[in-house]
Amino acid sequence: MLLLLALVLCLPLLGGIAPTDHGTNMASSSSTVVIDPDVIDSEWNHHVAGYILIGSALLMLLSLRFHGLAFLRAVWPFLFIAAGLYLLAWSDKEIWPRGFLSWTWLIHHDAEARQHKIYGLLLLIMGVVEYLRWRGNLMSHWKAWAFPILATVGACLLLVHDHGGNSGLTPGWDNAEKEARIAQMARASGRSLVPVSFKAHPASEAATDVGTQHHDMAHMASSDVHDEMVSSESNSTPHPKGHSGHVMTPAMLQIKAQHLWFTLVGIAIALFKFIDDGSFWRKRFVPYLWPSGIFVLGSLLALYTETL
Repeated sequence: MLLLLALVLCLPLLGGIAPTDHGTNMASSSSTVVIDPDVIDSEWNHHVAGYILIGSALLMLLSLRFHGLAFLRAVWPFLFIAAGLYLLAWSDKEIWPRGFLSWTWLIHHDAEARQHKIYGLLLLIMGVVEYLRWRGNLMSHWKAWAFPILATVGACLLLVHDHGGNSGLTPGWDNAEKEARIAQMARASGRSLVPVSFKAHPASEAATDVGTQHHDMAHMASSDVHDEMVSSESNSTPHPKGHSGHVMTPAMLQIKAQHLWFTLVGIAIALFKFIDDGSFWRKRFVPYLWPSGIFVLGSLLALYTETL
């Protein structure tokens, strides 16, 4: 009942978030659909994390509800560890082992990828901490503080998550991959698809019609297209401003709003876990609060979209 109530309260506040066609960002015309294939990877990362959190929450709730399933308390931390390893190894296509760039490059150049690795490390540590708790090997002064501190740090980092991160690569370095992906998507959908391209559209039209995503903004920041957009916007109706002076399109505002809700739910999880681990409130329902929060956060991540 608590889970259903939380979902009912949270979902309407997300401004119409709903599953999309696997992350395609489309601006339709009579004959052509404009898409950003990079959105697929970004949305998929969020969805995978959401599915893992949902699975972890269900295992926790089952272990609390049924004494015969108490062994599941030793299982769910490995899902956190799996999520952390996934983000560390596979969250960014340009960074090794998926891509050809080293982690040294990541540390110095790619803020978005760097933050993904931090989130992966936090999940990995939280999984290890909770497994040690189950084994009884967690030091006493960490029993009430370890998970809440890590969860709070992760939640607050979402407020500054850089979806306009610039890897420092030359714009268009992955065009061949994008073209192959678009061709595959076009064959599957039976429609005529073209990639998002700011050089093919005036800057103001791109900001309005296409609803630019984080990778495109990164390319703009490292090319003369950004200058064209700034000069164009200075003579037109003002738009909300975002990080580093970027124009905040409706799609980007939606991304920001979703990450804000991730942060709020994450802080609630940290608070509930602290209350439970510290035994500050001895009620039968208290142990169920933080797993329920993780279930809500996982659901929001599974519904995450960067399209309007």
